[in-house]
Amino acid sequence: MLEEFYENIGQAETFVVMGPRHDDRIKGRIITTSVGDNANSNLTNQLVASGLVVDEANGFKGEHSIFAQAQCIRRVYPRAKIVPILFRSNVNGEETGKLAELLYCLGKGKNIVVIASVDLAHYLPLAGIIEKDIRTIKKLEAMRIDEIEYGDVDSRPAVLTLLKYARLAGVNTGKLVRYSNTVEITQQRKGSYTGYATMVFSGNLRCEIMVVGDIMLSRYVGKGMARRNNWEWPFLKIRGYLNKADLLIGNLEGPISLLGRPQEKPYIFRADPRSIKGLVNSGFKVLSLANNHMGDYGVVAYRDTQELLRENGINWVGYDLDGKEFIFKCLKIKGEKIAIGAYSEMLNVPVYNRKKTKEAFFETISNLKNDGYVVIVMVHFGEEYAPAFNQHQQELAKALIEAGAKVVVGSHPHVVQGVERYKDGYIAYSLGNFVFDQNHSAATQSGKILKLIIENGELAKVLTDETRINKSFQVELFKQNRI
Repeated sequence: MLEEFYENIGQAETFVVMGPRHDDRIKGRIITTSVGDNANSNLTNQLVASGLVVDEANGFKGEHSIFAQAQCIRRVYPRAKIVPILFRSNVNGEETGKLAELLYCLGKGKNIVVIASVDLAHYLPLAGIIEKDIRTIKKLEAMRIDEIEYGDVDSRPAVLTLLKYARLAGVNTGKLVRYSNTVEITQQRKGSYTGYATMVFSGNLRCEIMVVGDIMLSRYVGKGMARRNNWEWPFLKIRGYLNKADLLIGNLEGPISLLGRPQEKPYIFRADPRSIKGLVNSGFKVLSLANNHMGDYGVVAYRDTQELLRENGINWVGYDLDGKEFIFKCLKIKGEKIAIGAYSEMLNVPVYNRKKTKEAFFETISNLKNDGYVVIVMVHFGEEYAPAFNQHQQELAKALIEAGAKVVVGSHPHVVQGVERYKDGYIAYSLGNFVFDQNHSAATQSGKILKLIIENGELAKVLTDETRINKSFQVELFKQNRI
């Protein structure tokens, strides 16, 4: 049953496997461990850092609820990582809710499968377990969390955590894959039996994408972080909200590096590498480097920024100096195929044959659309501080939509410009500043977050949130709207 189950899950990078410590002989109420070659130490350490979960390697000795699953995972997914979790039997609903929320937030944008390794009814006559298991499976299929009782399964905490996690992910129903019991498996009657089921909770999952405007971590923003020795300072008031996104995208204005030499231009930006912490802990997965400040300290800082982002698990899009093209990042999130690209005609790093490069960018958009991707394009254009978009912006944005882009998101004006629907796509001409030190006007301290809801390969809903930058350069959520 387990082999069949795992072979049909699809690709996965990490398995969170939860089960009971059957004898309750563990020090912590909820435990994990990072011991083992295939352990996801990063995720395990984050769970322990929360204070909810205890690192207790000895608690896993001889516990088959984890090892039975781990053996199948290693065979079917030899490169996958495992995060094991064991519960005492008396872990309560509040604790399972907190763990579910923690797993959901830590797993955003990552290819994680959460498993509850439990048995159904235990040690009952055959007729008794079948009757009881039928009722339990119906509760599980309907995800009636409050009705799951001790005795329905051998680890109520593991099942409650799984169902609450599924709810957070937008799942409303479960599906039975296979049911069996010890009579069917052993073909022997012994008087008392146990029931087994494999189920999947993966209903109509919607993918929520957030796109923010210009992020500048240099100049007075950088000095403020250094003075406080807090490299997450600009994001602290909005970080929790941003982490709810399945995919978070922004435009990074300027390199993050200690390398390079300043170029001769009026305004130049370069942020301290320690400021990467705020981007990582806010959940950014893709950043555009296609703008007029990424070359402020030359090619060496541009390349160094790309490497720093890669090291910290953040994808970048923009111009690839080696491939001599504007590149796309293709992701699969909750089953949805998402492609993100970035383009700028004012990029201040050497761009080979701009006309040919632009044509290739448009061609890639068409190919990605034909391959079933929802294509999002970040484009740097327009006039600084202009309250309305110009004709060139409109022509370029519409051409990108016609090529196959579903959403075009602009940056560079540093103020919010209009959002319009064109054919079957949307254009946000400028989302304004997200993190910046331009406090000379209310317009430059205001921004928008574009929220995109993707369902079944289509753009189902578009919303905007309004943000404000306060006097100490922290971003605050101001208002939510629907377009």
